[in-house]
Amino acid sequence: MRAPPAGRPPPCQKRPCDRYPAGRRRLRPGPVSPVKNRLKVLRAERDWSQAELAGRLDVSRQAVNAIETGRHDPSLPLAFRIARLFELRIEDIFDDGARR
Repeated sequence: MRAPPAGRPPPCQKRPCDRYPAGRRRLRPGPVSPVKNRLKVLRAERDWSQAELAGRLDVSRQAVNAIETGRHDPSLPLAFRIARLFELRIEDIFDDGARR
């Protein structure tokens, strides 16, 4: 591994925003509340594995797991496919916490 130029910290010690040229700073997202969902419950009611649900939705099993655990929110097209598969409205599966 080469030593960094004099006066510069090694790459692993740089701040995230220093990795981008001036004028192209990465935006830091504000606090985001994950969308809660009933996907795991709906899947269990039908006795489907994550792999079976993933196959029906044409996504990976890891994607289903990430959505179920709240680590990932589905895209809008995927949310529509999920709603159609379970014959429910999107709002009946996903809850963003907003009052109605």
